[in-house]
Amino acid sequence: MAIITNFIFCENSRSDENGNTTIVNILNYFSLSILPTQFTFDLYFTVAKFETSNHKIKFFMFDSDNNVLAETPNIDVKLVKTSDTIDDVNFVNFTLNLRNIVLKKEGECVAKIFFDDELVGEKHIYAHKK
Repeated sequence: MAIITNFIFCENSRSDENGNTTIVNILNYFSLSILPTQFTFDLYFTVAKFETSNHKIKFFMFDSDNNVLAETPNIDVKLVKTSDTIDDVNFVNFTLNLRNIVLKKEGECVAKIFFDDELVGEKHIYAHKK
């Protein structure tokens, strides 16, 4: 079964031509000047331990009232088997740039990641007004 091995909220992330990712300013909470507001951030995560073949990933984020703040369409993932591929350590890194997410009030938000329609990880983060 697939698992999430990294799950990081950050201000920004970038990948270079060698596939190295730089994460800028890890966010432990959303600190907001005004509410309601639009907020932009990145989410970096790794899905690991899945078999080679075609898969789908979907992301949702909910506010404390269970309203959907953001969601992606299904993201196709295909890992091709090579001589170096070992099914119990396969992994794929993802960065989602979440732009202008409308936050209406303070409270806990939850991000959920589904792999082949099965919940494989969730992370809670608190939004608060400065």
